[in-house]
Amino acid sequence: MNLRNWSKEHTKGLIVGILTIIACVFIVIWIFSLRNGMSFNVNFQRFTFMHEFTAKVISLAAIGNLPWFHFVSIRQQKWAFGQGLIVATVLDLLAMLVFKFLL
Repeated sequence: MNLRNWSKEHTKGLIVGILTIIACVFIVIWIFSLRNGMSFNVNFQRFTFMHEFTAKVISLAAIGNLPWFHFVSIRQQKWAFGQGLIVATVLDLLAMLVFKFLL
């Protein structure tokens, strides 16, 4: 991917990907709340203060980009939108690595 050819579709994919990851973070925290019997607030505090838990949650939140990638990018052949989604997922990966190994 060449950044000189960055278009509005790339930007749309990047924004949709980041917003989807942010929304899925709350969904993943809620699922962990149901699974481990703790309240949502306790798990949100764990997300805020425990960096290993934060890395786990944001890595699982990236799964939310798969429906966008499949149904919009591949089926409708919007390749630039899909590349924006991939960039958002790579940014999520970098954030997860920072929380897991550097903090």
